[in-house]
Amino acid sequence: MKRLPYEVMLVLCLLAAGVYAQETLVPFDSAGRVERLDRSLEDKLNLFPEYPRFIEAALFRLPDSSYVLEIMYDDSAGRLRARRPLTSDEASDLRWRVMQAIAQHAPTAVLDHSGRKRFIAGNLALTLGYHGWAIPLALQVEGGSAAGGIYLVTAAAGYFIPLLATERTSVSRGTASLGLYGGSRGIGHGIMLGLVAGAEDNGSALLGAGVITSLAEEVVAVNIARHTNLSDGDAVAIGVLGDFGAGIGVGMADVSGAFDSDHAAAVGAWVLAGSAAGLATGGVLTGRVDYTRGDAYVVRAAGALGTIAALTFTTYGDPKNDRVYSSTAIAGAVGGLALGHVLIRDRDFSSDQGALITLGEVSGGLLGIGLVTLAVGDHGAESSTYWTGTMLGAAGGFTFSYLLLAPDASLRSKRAPEMGMDIGPRLPSFAGAPGFERMPLPPDVLTATLRVHF
Repeated sequence: MKRLPYEVMLVLCLLAAGVYAQETLVPFDSAGRVERLDRSLEDKLNLFPEYPRFIEAALFRLPDSSYVLEIMYDDSAGRLRARRPLTSDEASDLRWRVMQAIAQHAPTAVLDHSGRKRFIAGNLALTLGYHGWAIPLALQVEGGSAAGGIYLVTAAAGYFIPLLATERTSVSRGTASLGLYGGSRGIGHGIMLGLVAGAEDNGSALLGAGVITSLAEEVVAVNIARHTNLSDGDAVAIGVLGDFGAGIGVGMADVSGAFDSDHAAAVGAWVLAGSAAGLATGGVLTGRVDYTRGDAYVVRAAGALGTIAALTFTTYGDPKNDRVYSSTAIAGAVGGLALGHVLIRDRDFSSDQGALITLGEVSGGLLGIGLVTLAVGDHGAESSTYWTGTMLGAAGGFTFSYLLLAPDASLRSKRAPEMGMDIGPRLPSFAGAPGFERMPLPPDVLTATLRVHF
């Protein structure tokens, strides 16, 4: 009979754990950035002065639509946790007070700066790699000192301007990725626009167009990503499809004879049309497919593999018309991209996994062509032989890496429901200031916690 109180307590704990498992964490702000108030933020907001040794606070919604404010703090008895029941109106008032305090005392607390460092570094690289030297050439600056000075000032601006512009605005990873894509690919788009405008013989105009379009596309891309709350994976996937679209545009220019007739304007138009089609396709697919950065890498690697395979088989036909190569390369790229989307279905590849699969394809291709080179020696061989070695090696490296990494990606995205129970000698003590529930538990009571994961 002496065991009865412990058995009753165990049942009560299990019931309480079942209710607790249904509590939902509610952010303090409307943007969902501040899920917990930590000590550093509380020092600025001073919302809970009655807890001088405050650690953190969190707001939970219960199944009956009521709320609980939970505060963890230290006192002489150790680390304690206070729980205060709130009505829906009280919880709304608390969240409003938190947002008002953040707006007045810590406006940057709700900003997403996860992509800011990459965005600033990427812009610095763009100014060092292109804008810095293209601007003096586009302006036809004479004199090495003047051109060098413009280069250095432009490079410095590539750091300070984005640094200051993003100080009080969010720059997520998706915003950084799409913005830098627009800034880098905008260079090529600007040059293509120059060709369409008939400035193929005016190098300064082409370089200037590249600078202007680069800056314009970066601003547009940043605003699109910010207003659509684009994820990093979706941004990279859009970029991958945009790049393949530009490549397909080059192929279509060849198929149409634009290169043979030396029609620079037609080449520019085909590249721009292909790039626009690829970006539009990416925009549509991101509304249907939840890409991770690793998924985009897998799709890109599959598209490249499809292109290599198509070119390899074409070499065996040895067509007299070189445009056949462009036609089959386009078909192979489209087929490879389609295959890539099949391979990422129901899987979430991490960035590292996607990069490893890409490196597996590259390394396999190098191995294949390396073995062919060793086999034929100095005698050489037909181009189809080298292409075959490259294709088989790349396909083998891609397949091996994919089969090695795909199971883990599948498990992470298709996690099976898990249920368990932890039994221990005590639960954390609950205590608080006036108005808070005090729920001390004797240290010798047997307790249990129910865990449910989906």
